[in-house]
Amino acid sequence: MEGLKEKAYRHPNAAPVPFVDRKFRTPSGKFEFITQFTPGPGLGNGGLHLVATKTLRMLNSQVLPEDVPEEPVARVNPAVLSEKRFKEGQIVWVVSKAGKVKVRLAADDRVRRDVVLFNPALWKGDLNGVNQLRESFLTDIGGGAAMNQTLVELMPE
Repeated sequence: MEGLKEKAYRHPNAAPVPFVDRKFRTPSGKFEFITQFTPGPGLGNGGLHLVATKTLRMLNSQVLPEDVPEEPVARVNPAVLSEKRFKEGQIVWVVSKAGKVKVRLAADDRVRRDVVLFNPALWKGDLNGVNQLRESFLTDIGGGAAMNQTLVELMPE
């Protein structure tokens, strides 16, 4: 552990150059764009996809202190607010299997009806941010982190 504090080390099992042999785990052995996609099971239970994207002032958890907002805001489609009997500006819980966060709701008709848009991902007083809601999933292609796979619900305060 002390060595890691002094300098970075390459993961011992990582390839020096990804796909240097130009062989991919696809039927053709070549890179293939996805042309068909079968989505997972529907939400059905009223759950919403948690989406936390980059912003102009925040990349992941990197942000200048003066750009950290006072409180968390979750944006949802106005139809979702109406269906769930919530109001613009109301304080609610965003709840996942991994945790819960108290947020202020904002109506945004640009947000899909099955999504909670949670930007920015940090706020004053809680620098764990949106990550305390994320479940640990890997993508089905590539084995990377599936950052937008967590399902959440909105619950009254």
